[in-house]
Amino acid sequence: MFGAKRDCPFWRGPCVKHECQLYVNLKGKNPQGEEIIDQWGCSFRFLPWLLTENSQMQRQTGAAVESFRNENATVNKVALHALESLIRVARLEARCDPRIKSGEPPKLIDGN
Repeated sequence: MFGAKRDCPFWRGPCVKHECQLYVNLKGKNPQGEEIIDQWGCSFRFLPWLLTENSQMQRQTGAAVESFRNENATVNKVALHALESLIRVARLEARCDPRIKSGEPPKLIDGN
């Protein structure tokens, strides 16, 4: 682990294993392969594995966010085109409304 005598970098002595709070059980899949991990050891020994796993998760999250952004941009374009079409239709209807030609303001809500 840390040298031939497995010296602890904090206590400058031999590893006390389960008596130390930094001695943990790591369970999961090796981020650099397919092997299943279930072993005890110093958390500092596992740090490179955990950093690699964290980097992989960040890449996957970035890809998911980018995919969501692309999908959202497509939906926004469709919504914008639909809104522009509605505005064009409203303008056409306004030109055909006889009340507008007579100078009378159009009613926004039909009624008495």
